[in-house]
Amino acid sequence: MNPRKPKQAIKKAAQLEDVNEQLVSDLTHFFWIRVRKDVSSLNYARVKIQNFGTFTVRYNKMEDQIAKYQEILGKLNMTRYRDYRIFDELSSRVEKMNKLIDQLKTEYEERSKHYEIKNANRKSEDDLDESETDS
Repeated sequence: MNPRKPKQAIKKAAQLEDVNEQLVSDLTHFFWIRVRKDVSSLNYARVKIQNFGTFTVRYNKMEDQIAKYQEILGKLNMTRYRDYRIFDELSSRVEKMNKLIDQLKTEYEERSKHYEIKNANRKSEDDLDESETDS
């Protein structure tokens, strides 16, 4: 399956469905705006889109962004109203990011424990198979 440029895909979809190309363009733009909004809202660690896949927030990118936000928060002058508004927005965003990082860490730990148990069971089964053939 070769990737297509959006313009080519929009043109082909409009021809296949026999509709206006502008309508198809508007629908695809609306769809992807909604997807970007869901991903950037930081309400969920993963956003699944049927027939496309799952978009997952990136752990290392969030840590870098938190560090940048923390630096900005340290430089703000809280006596000005404009700075307080920025402080409020950034601090709520940092809080959401920290929650997502905690969620991703716990999921990773659970997954690694699962695979450790699975591999230990597989190794013990292999050891049993070897001892049966030796006898």
